[in-house]
Amino acid sequence: MIGYYSPSYKRPKTVKTQAYLPFVKYVVADFEAEDYLREGHDCWVVPDSAQGSVARIRNYILDHAEQEQIVMFDDDMDAMARWDKQAQLRLTAEEVEEFCEMGFLLANDLDIRYWGVNL
Repeated sequence: MIGYYSPSYKRPKTVKTQAYLPFVKYVVADFEAEDYLREGHDCWVVPDSAQGSVARIRNYILDHAEQEQIVMFDDDMDAMARWDKQAQLRLTAEEVEEFCEMGFLLANDLDIRYWGVNL
């Protein structure tokens, strides 16, 4: 099973990722969890000490997530796309999940522990 996470910090009203990918869980520090939960977001509430920088919170996720396979998204993601014949095609949430599953299968076949997608 893959864990899908999005670290977020002080942006409960402007995050977008869950609207596009409802299976993603925002990772927020305890001091701001109420604000995110009030907005209806699905959250993993972590200790305040886990927050402080993007690297610190991402490392916390890697060290404490229940799943071995983890995907992290930015909290303001509203699309993932692919190119087909000079056209940009937006992936559905299901296609994003399939993409991630295939990424882990490929990484496993190549004996690679970490992989990712970036701009």
